[in-house]
Amino acid sequence: MHQSYALQRQDIVNGVQRINETEEDDPQGEVQMAETQKQWPFLFYKRWQDKHFQLLTGNTIDLAVADYKENFLELLIDYMTSCGSDSSMTNVVLRRQWQRNGCNVEVQFLIAMTIISNYFHETGNLFVAAEVNDTVAHYFL
Repeated sequence: MHQSYALQRQDIVNGVQRINETEEDDPQGEVQMAETQKQWPFLFYKRWQDKHFQLLTGNTIDLAVADYKENFLELLIDYMTSCGSDSSMTNVVLRRQWQRNGCNVEVQFLIAMTIISNYFHETGNLFVAAEVNDTVAHYFL
């Protein structure tokens, strides 16, 4: 894995550049994503992403996410709901929802992603529609 990381990184960077260059022909970058998935299939499976993260950092991704949530997420949400941004009012409402869902980590994550998206004025749908019976594993395995 360590030997192929530089090649993997180069392919991803080059792929992003090709997506930007061919935006008119392939606006969603689907052709390039399919090519990247063909060359580096393990990037698209959660269990291999977890293993890759652990090899690179020495920590599990779950531990890193928990540490981030405990030590930095509140500060990030504070900043993104401050009065200095155009999206602060929308984000203040979302922050209240985030605080009410303190026990539900999944809902907090989705709300935090929405706050970040609003702050940077990103448009488009952030989330993939799922069937009621689908599990998270369905999208990662």
